[in-house]
Amino acid sequence: MAVICIGATCQAQAGSLVVDNGEITDVVNVEIRGELYDLKFVDSSFNGGYPANFAGYGALACDAVKAIVAASDSGTLRVRQDLKPRGCASSDACTILVPNHATGAAPSATMSYACELIHVGGQLRSGDPQWPFDPSMDTGYMPDMTYAILTPAQ
Repeated sequence: MAVICIGATCQAQAGSLVVDNGEITDVVNVEIRGELYDLKFVDSSFNGGYPANFAGYGALACDAVKAIVAASDSGTLRVRQDLKPRGCASSDACTILVPNHATGAAPSATMSYACELIHVGGQLRSGDPQWPFDPSMDTGYMPDMTYAILTPAQ
């Protein structure tokens, strides 16, 4: 995480990328609703990758997508064209699923819905805000999709 200090005041730089072995593993310190969050990219299924009783982030999921897209559009969050989110092997585009709600809850959800964050050509764009997805499908078998886990920033 980068830290900017001016005089006695320090402020975390919002919207930083964490890169490991040429992949974007996280977007950290994204301001959403006045709070800082981290978004971690993981290949998994909804039912296998999220904790028991998890049924989605609610409206926070789409707010996270909007905040990341806004940071990308403003240039605050710079994504190099040669970097892809972890779990994205497609040379064209990748869909990052940020779950907003599910029918049931992990590990037994029967349908999940996600706000889409689309990575294409070094840019981040929003996609469908209610994309239905089979919660048992592991994105590890899908080169153009991965999940995002949203947590309060550390």
